[in-house]
Amino acid sequence: MTPERLQERLAVSPELAALVATLDGSGRAEDAETFFARADAFAAVLASTTIAALVRHELAALVGDPARTIQDSFEGTWIVAADPRFELALVAAPAADEAPSSMLHGSPRHRLLGVFGSEAIELELFAHSRAHPIDVFDRSLVLAPLGARTLRRGEVLRQRAWFDVVAPRPVREPAYLLVFASAPVDRLRWTYERATLRPHRPTPTSLTVNHIEYAIGTLLHLAHPESAAVIEGLVEHPVHHIRWTAIRAIVELDQARGVELLAAALNDPHPHVRSAARRGLDGLGEAEG
Repeated sequence: MTPERLQERLAVSPELAALVATLDGSGRAEDAETFFARADAFAAVLASTTIAALVRHELAALVGDPARTIQDSFEGTWIVAADPRFELALVAAPAADEAPSSMLHGSPRHRLLGVFGSEAIELELFAHSRAHPIDVFDRSLVLAPLGARTLRRGEVLRQRAWFDVVAPRPVREPAYLLVFASAPVDRLRWTYERATLRPHRPTPTSLTVNHIEYAIGTLLHLAHPESAAVIEGLVEHPVHHIRWTAIRAIVELDQARGVELLAAALNDPHPHVRSAARRGLDGLGEAEG
């Protein structure tokens, strides 16, 4: 969301402006309790006419300007307001006639959740029992089911990043959750198999990571050897996914240099990169043998 669009929406809702004013300007991730201290300010947004006023404002603006677009929203989710410090979203509960999802979705952000547009929503709750190293995806960390909770109008549910997983149950009538989320705490978003509660796969929190990986893949597909030098600039990237994607691409484009980078990656700070580098060197050795 552009800063101009955010300021436009804050001007419509004093309650939303008061909530956002509680955030500092750093954009750094906060601990859960610091973020949850805003529960009262979030409850004031829930109790206000903010969402209805913003929907009316947005529709009027779309009618008045055919070139205007709805920013940062997608099916089932409307991003009400966002900047690097937070995100406020209106999320539709799944409909009873929809096929149930086989996946549960964790959150890399701390979140406050409240009911909008109905009296209550049934939620399934799950949690991890212990912490994990950030950026390390571990399939052995199975979720524990905590049962169901009825979240009623006016109540606020606190959800810790990574630790807690919340899944709305299907509804027969349209119902929504208003979700106030912190800046990302983790760089990975975890998904889980509903049947087993085991981790299924991680995805990067930032779209920038996806864009960089796509660019590397494009250069690799074009197979221009001179691309290796450009890609090598990413082997020191702070996100381990990008470091490994870059090294793997260089192996394909310039194997001699790729072997050097694989050897260096044996000392990478991330265990997944270290183990992948070892497998890569072993695989090249077997091919040469």
